[in-house]
Amino acid sequence: MTLTQAGDKGKAKESVSKIVVACQDMNFIWRTTHVYEFRSMWQEGLSITKMAEYFERPALEIILLAMDQADKGKISERPGGMLGGIHQWKD
Repeated sequence: MTLTQAGDKGKAKESVSKIVVACQDMNFIWRTTHVYEFRSMWQEGLSITKMAEYFERPALEIILLAMDQADKGKISERPGGMLGGIHQWKD
């Protein structure tokens, strides 16, 4: 049974469609020390793009980590919101 058949029981048409796997090329693995660094940077207000440069990762991976950490209660709202950019990270 196709998804079309399941959703429209009596009027289903056979259909073949391709699927898309979201974020297939993303790296979801983080070292614990990098997560702690991320949390500090987040609290300092560093922008997502600056964190992406620092960790040498795409900004989307930083955003996904932020979502994960917020969901776990490890980070909270900050000035500048998700994008941040209030302060520069100290070298």
